[in-house]
Amino acid sequence: MKIDQLRQLLEISKTGSINQAAANLYISQPNLSLSIHRLEDELGCQLISRNNRGVSLTREGELFLEYAEPALNQFDRLRSICFRENASNAPAFSIANMRFRYVNAAVAELYNNHKGNPIQLFISEADRDGVINLISHGDCDIGVIHMLNCYKKDILAQIKSKDLQFHSLSPDHPMVIVGRGSPLFYLDDTITEISPDVLQQYPHVRYPENDTLHYSDRSIRAGITRYRGEIIVSDRASIYDMLEYTDAFFIASANKGAYRNVCFYPNARAFDLAGCSLVYQIGWIKRNGYVPSPLALEFVDLLSRYFPQTDSEPPAG
Repeated sequence: MKIDQLRQLLEISKTGSINQAAANLYISQPNLSLSIHRLEDELGCQLISRNNRGVSLTREGELFLEYAEPALNQFDRLRSICFRENASNAPAFSIANMRFRYVNAAVAELYNNHKGNPIQLFISEADRDGVINLISHGDCDIGVIHMLNCYKKDILAQIKSKDLQFHSLSPDHPMVIVGRGSPLFYLDDTITEISPDVLQQYPHVRYPENDTLHYSDRSIRAGITRYRGEIIVSDRASIYDMLEYTDAFFIASANKGAYRNVCFYPNARAFDLAGCSLVYQIGWIKRNGYVPSPLALEFVDLLSRYFPQTDSEPPAG
C-alpha cells in the first residue's frame, strides 16, 4: 500500500469520476485504474463501484477512506515539518485565519517584499476555535480572528486559558453579502442598507460552526429571525460560489477597513444591516513567550496598515 494510492482514492471520492480524478492528479486514466485495482487486490475487497453516472465508494471503500484520510493528513503534516526543517534554512512564517481574503493579500504582499530570497509561507484557514488551537499547539505562528463584542469576555477567557495573547486591530459591523444570483445584487448603488425583513424570502448560506456556541445566535442577534432554508458549506470558495449561482445571502464581517486596500470579491456586494447594533472585534493572536520572527513582525505591520482606524486597547492574554 502506497501513500499515492490513498491520495488517489480520496480524489476519486471527491470527484466521483476516474477521468476527472486522473486529470486532477496529473496521471493517465489507465494508470489510475490500475493503481486502484492493485490496492483492492492487496486489501482483498472492492473499494469503488462503477455505474452509468460515474464511480462511487463501496461500503468497504467508505470505511477504508474514513481511516485513510486522517493518515494522509498526518503524512502531509509530517512532510511539511520535514520540509520546513530542511529547506536550506530559509526563513519561515505560518499564519492561521478565519477565511479572510485580506489575510491572503497581506501574505502575498509579504512574499513580494522578499521574492528575491528563499522564504517559506504557510497559510491555514479554520473557524475561530480551529485558529486558536493551531496557535496554541504551535502549528502556526500567528492567527487572525474576529469575535462579536457580546461574546468578547468569553472568547478572551478561552484565549487566556490557552496561554495566548490577543492584539486588537479594528472594530467592524456584520454585513449582508450577496452575489450575482441574488436580486439584491442589482439594487440601485445608492442603497447601502438592507432590512432583516427583506431577507426572509432568501436562503442563508453559512459554515457548519454557526451551530456552535458563540456563533449560533449571530443571525438572531442581528435581527434576522426568518429565512428560506439554508445552504451549509465548509469552505470560503463554496460560500462565494453559492452567492454567485443562487439567491442566498451570507452574514459576515465585511472588514471595511481592510477592504479599503484590498479588492473585495468582484461579484459580491455588501450591505449594512438596518438596526443591527452588533460589533465584531478583529485582531491577531500569538502564544505567550513566542518572540515573533522578522517575517512575522513584518506581516503584522502589513496587516495593521489594512486597518487605518486601529483600536488602542492593550493585548489580552
